[in-house]
Amino acid sequence: MSNPGLMRIILGNDLSGRLRAFIEGRDLTVETLRNLLSDLILASVPPSAESADIPSARFNAKHHSLCYSAQPESFGSSSMNVLVFASRKGGSGKSTLAAHLAAHVHKPSRPCLLIDGDPQGSLALWNKLRENDSLPLKSAQRGFAELLKTAKRDGVEWVFIDTAPNLSASVTDAIRCATLAIIPCRPGVFDLDAVKETIGFASQVRVPYAVVINAAPPKRQDVESPMVLQARNSLAEQRIPVWGGQITQRANFSLSLAEGEGAKEYEAASQAAAEIGRLWLGIERSVKAIHGVRQGAAMHRVAA
Repeated sequence: MSNPGLMRIILGNDLSGRLRAFIEGRDLTVETLRNLLSDLILASVPPSAESADIPSARFNAKHHSLCYSAQPESFGSSSMNVLVFASRKGGSGKSTLAAHLAAHVHKPSRPCLLIDGDPQGSLALWNKLRENDSLPLKSAQRGFAELLKTAKRDGVEWVFIDTAPNLSASVTDAIRCATLAIIPCRPGVFDLDAVKETIGFASQVRVPYAVVINAAPPKRQDVESPMVLQARNSLAEQRIPVWGGQITQRANFSLSLAEGEGAKEYEAASQAAAEIGRLWLGIERSVKAIHGVRQGAAMHRVAA
């Protein structure tokens, strides 16, 4: 970020000043970097926006953001990004979000790879339903690093890894490879409790993560339901980063999967497609910020 004014608008005065001090080499301590990575926020598109593709939408870092914690050098790079969908709670929406996002993103000019790491094989089943329009997919519970090395050599830009509803060695291996871990969570007490273990491991290995509220009750007059607000407050009290939007419980999400399609393919003008589009913009911007911080840290290591 070379524009101080823009950086202040996006990040606020305090955080933009700390980030600039690090980039310019005035404060290069490890503790400073950890704190920056823990606090840095990249805003997503406001949930009230109706279009799934809104390049002119303004940032709102206070209410509509994907956050991430301090992280090490993971497998991801500026040329390939690895999204891992993880939660030990079954039915949280890992396969659903992976499928809809992959369908939203994939095109010949932006090749993607699906990795189905869940023995249940939901992602593979959905992809099989696509028949002649299937996406590149591998089924594997281990050996993710080797699969990713091959994918990078093949020019894959985005990798979507679905995982089992536990914290087995397969899941932890996948999280270690992530550029960003997506943790779906329904707004209920059991789901909120279940995300803690996944978050704890991601924090331990310093992999960026964000909770996405999924299968939420619909808004009323653009106001979130009490259940969603309560979930947000609970997560905020634990300083857990949460996307500012929500994926609502909608029939189109299930109907499109049954047809082997994503929400955008099934009905491009639907609210379901718009929500997936907004989530993708938040993910994409957060991944760009992650790479920016890593590149800055690498430059300082070389200079040192």
